Amino acid sequence: MSQKVILDELMESCKNSCDGSMTDQEFKNQLDNYKTEINGMSETDHPIGKLYIESVVEIGINSHNWWSANIPTIAMANSNGNAGGGSGDYGIVPWVAADIIGGAVGGFIAIVHSGADSGFTEPVDAGAVAWGILGGAVLGSTGIVGRLGKLFAW
Repeated sequence: MSQKVILDELMESCKNSCDGSMTDQEFKNQLDNYKTEINGMSETDHPIGKLYIESVVEIGINSHNWWSANIPTIAMANSNGNAGGGSGDYGIVPWVAADIIGGAVGGFIAIVHSGADSGFTEPVDAGAVAWGILGGAVLGSTGIVGRLGKLFAW
């Protein structure tokens, strides 16, 4: 499976999970499967692409783990016992999806920026991509990426 296919499927899984057609656990299992697939990829075949997709999937896994561990506390603090606007098994996926999509957007912007800085003649700066992914995930968690997406959706 190529890096692009994994990214396309991951974005589709975010959508399916948010609309309730995939449970939190199914989503987590899919993230784990992507991690296994990525670990089997060659280091020499598109190393920046591998870093990009590997980092985005890792953000998804870590975000899912954090929300799974903390959702009971958050739900108890909410007067209606419902965390994040979801219910039952679908409560954490929107937050995980926001982190994943934010990381993907931030990393993509960093790749384009790094390439443009060198006139697309030098290798892309892996450190810049990693920081872009991390920054994008943080912004995704705040909801800014979703708000900007709604602003530009016409």
